[in-house]
Amino acid sequence: MRQIAPRTGGPSFSARIRDSAYPKTNTFPPILLQGKTVLDLGCGYNVLAVDGAKVTGIDAFAFPRPEIRHKINFVRGGMERLPFADNTFDFVSARGALHYSHMPTTLLEVRRVMKPGAMLWGTLIARPEAMARMLASIVSLRLGDAAFVGYCFCNGMLSSAFGKQARWINRKRCESVNSAKSTRRLLRDAGFVEICSENYDNRVAFSALKPTEPLVSTEILIKETRVTASVG
Repeated sequence: MRQIAPRTGGPSFSARIRDSAYPKTNTFPPILLQGKTVLDLGCGYNVLAVDGAKVTGIDAFAFPRPEIRHKINFVRGGMERLPFADNTFDFVSARGALHYSHMPTTLLEVRRVMKPGAMLWGTLIARPEAMARMLASIVSLRLGDAAFVGYCFCNGMLSSAFGKQARWINRKRCESVNSAKSTRRLLRDAGFVEICSENYDNRVAFSALKPTEPLVSTEILIKETRVTASVG
């Protein structure tokens, strides 16, 4: 039976975020996050800074802009091993970030640190932009880059068909180009509910909730066991 998670922070919290922000824009009214604990994955320079919210940004490479750094808690780190306790965040933002990681692993980690009923919201690079990059690489004879983009497309197809992704040759890097369909598959396999995902412009916009009660899924338990074993 499908589980419907109640809306975090009041009866209209998730609905108001969906109606105001998803999927046609890349912003949402900051007032809806006041008093919430927020995680901004792959925050980069433009970390989500919301007055009245406790915001934590995490990025492996870029630092937030100096003028907003005092407003947030910034952590240097990757998305596949989040240095946070279970059930910490009310809201997770992932704007153009998840496709730079092994998404099946990252989504399990994200769900772990979210509170029951919390929302994950974000965008992913979509096929038109990646195809333009591949064509430009071929024309300029940058065949290594073209091959890498082709690998990213293959990862998106693996996601859609099997809910899996493969790492690049050196095993340290993983990227993917996903469709709305493959994004829904990955979110569902990671144990999220109330999933929305669709293509617009050069992005895939998505949102999903962490269920309020554990999902009984052998596949999810197996994945979590594998992630725990790899971390250990």
